[in-house]
Amino acid sequence: MALVRPLVAALVGLAAAAPAAWSAAITVGSGADDGPGSLRAAIATAAATHEADAITVAVPSIVLASPLPALPPGTMLDGGGTSLAPAGAGATAGIRLGGPDVTVRDLRVAGFPAGVVLAGDVGGSALLGLELEGNAVGVRDDGHSGTVLVGGPEADANRIAGGTTGVLLRGDARVRFTRFEGVSGLAIDRGGDGATANAGGAPDNHPVLESALTALGATRLTGRLEAAPGPATVDLYAATACAPRGAPGTHLAAVDVVVGPSGVARFAVTIPALSASGALAATATGSTTSEVSPCLTPTGPPATGAAPARDPAEAGDGRVLAPLALSSHTTGPGRRARLTVTLAREAVVELWIARRRAGRPLGAVVRRLPAGATTLRLPLRLDRRRLAAGGYRLTARAVDPGSGATLDERRARFRIVR
Repeated sequence: MALVRPLVAALVGLAAAAPAAWSAAITVGSGADDGPGSLRAAIATAAATHEADAITVAVPSIVLASPLPALPPGTMLDGGGTSLAPAGAGATAGIRLGGPDVTVRDLRVAGFPAGVVLAGDVGGSALLGLELEGNAVGVRDDGHSGTVLVGGPEADANRIAGGTTGVLLRGDARVRFTRFEGVSGLAIDRGGDGATANAGGAPDNHPVLESALTALGATRLTGRLEAAPGPATVDLYAATACAPRGAPGTHLAAVDVVVGPSGVARFAVTIPALSASGALAATATGSTTSEVSPCLTPTGPPATGAAPARDPAEAGDGRVLAPLALSSHTTGPGRRARLTVTLAREAVVELWIARRRAGRPLGAVVRRLPAGATTLRLPLRLDRRRLAAGGYRLTARAVDPGSGATLDERRARFRIVR
């Protein structure tokens, strides 16, 4: 069973690897490109100790005329909200990681060809609470090894705004709770070759969002992850656009799944309802993080008395949904009635439940069903809430799994007795 965790949940599987103590505490007190007290001098001092050092920045801004040396292994760089900017074309990158177990946090890096560069063995490193703004690439992977954490829960989330690519990856990285705004290309680009299609059993496959239904102040999302067997986390985001691989904005929920031997894990999550123009997107993180999934715009419940919308491809060839078949029109704890849904082709089926004399639905049960007949139990609960005794109206809506278009609707009535 998938476990849903809120935004404040602890990150599973990777902690920011930083030593508990450092051999030297170095303070940056100059915003100059070089010289005593500069960040460049601090990095040189840390490299000379051959131990883990802590660098604390105590100036509001630093201007670079040329690239900084790579941060040495084990370094902890606390930017304190400092702004790092280039003075000219010679400063090709803001921060470079040059060894494992490096942690960089609370730093604003703006206007570079690459905000942060990963190269060499940087396993166990972490980029936390960074503001990467107006860089051509927010985080650029120049061929690193080891797993890197790019972002983390709550206050450790990164923000990447502007540029062509948010995070360009060629190795293993876990991109968690990162907000992307105004990125013209892909938010996460694995390999730097544009959108990558899922491949059978690949560890970096993105989730597939199947249906999103909004009713009564909540949105119910269902989907699947087809990837290499093992544990993974699906992060759900509010998408800022439904252009190709719309950039994820606010983090909404995390769902822990386990991909079994079949290579498929299904998940479902209920979140507060999105706005009318809202959309959803997701990433999957196992040993690494996928690209962002194609986004999905939630649909609403069927309007009372509305005529079913048809797929033009089905016109004149019969309906997608056959009439609904109930084993009994009365159901209850001791006499569970069954519903048979028959489809002309595979579809996501939304079973909306409403009180017979009330207009709005109480909620829905969502299933992706194959062509042919499938028998389900009539629900006595919706989202763990017990349905009261009385008469109910059932609306079954078939939705195309790819486009989300409504294919057909059928209705039935039943009564719950207690």
